[in-house]
Amino acid sequence: MQRNRGWIWFFVVLTILAVAAITINLLYSARQRLTMDQLRAAQDLWDRDSPKDYDLVIDKTIGPTTAGGDKTRDRITVQVRGGKARSGTINGQPLPDHVLGDYDMAGWLSFVEAFVSQSEKPDAPRTFLSADFDPQTGALRRFRRSVRTTREWVDVVFQLTPVNPPDGR
Repeated sequence: MQRNRGWIWFFVVLTILAVAAITINLLYSARQRLTMDQLRAAQDLWDRDSPKDYDLVIDKTIGPTTAGGDKTRDRITVQVRGGKARSGTINGQPLPDHVLGDYDMAGWLSFVEAFVSQSEKPDAPRTFLSADFDPQTGALRRFRRSVRTTREWVDVVFQLTPVNPPDGR
């Protein structure tokens, strides 16, 4: 009587596919991860090619640290004129004057820089950071941060609208 060994090949193929799926996921995540070099390149581009007058709308979502917890959502609007934040609101309430300057695009790029620096420290918790930048101005389009140990995550989406944009931009 000859034994059927087809089941062995099934598990060999299943193992190969599982290893391939994990490898692809790890490689994809590594390519998405924000580095200080990428951030500095975006900051340089922003310093060189940013509009001086723009309106900024930021939708920030903070995920719960516990299962079943509620997400926190904020909508922040900022009007920047002459390169300086002139007015802003968070969920319809005015931003205090002492923090208003931190909510322009340069301020947000500084926030992200602080998160990248913090995540690169040897004793820092495992943190995943990713960002999408405008290729012409270096402005943030989206920033994501996830801390593995606390299960906290933040997703920030930016909509920058130049006011009276110069020709060609």
